[in-house]
Amino acid sequence: MSPFFLRQYVKGHASDVFEAYPQLLTEMALRLPYQVQKQADTAASIPLTFQQAWYYFLCEYMMTHQTPFVRRQVRKLLLFICGNKDKYRQLRDLHALESHMKCIQQCCKTGGFEASSSQPHDSTQ
Repeated sequence: MSPFFLRQYVKGHASDVFEAYPQLLTEMALRLPYQVQKQADTAASIPLTFQQAWYYFLCEYMMTHQTPFVRRQVRKLLLFICGNKDKYRQLRDLHALESHMKCIQQCCKTGGFEASSSQPHDSTQ
């Protein structure tokens, strides 16, 4: 098991080493961009850019109620990708606003509200 798991981890999870597999896989995926950055730094001719999907999915992770450790890693990675705190906060807040607005619109649609219908305050009496 040593190539995949530390000896201490195997001792602590002897009954089922794959019990925390989804969390371990998530942590590995969150560490991957740092390794890519390290490789890009050694080869100066390769610019490191992250596609919009990275920002979207990291913001989605920030909105879920995952374990604090995973959320902390996501926050650090998103800050790393954004480059500064202002851009990070703007991106995070905009994503949260858009996500909540979609939920509100869906609730209104489910409840039968139609934005095109006239409202009581719109009537001319």
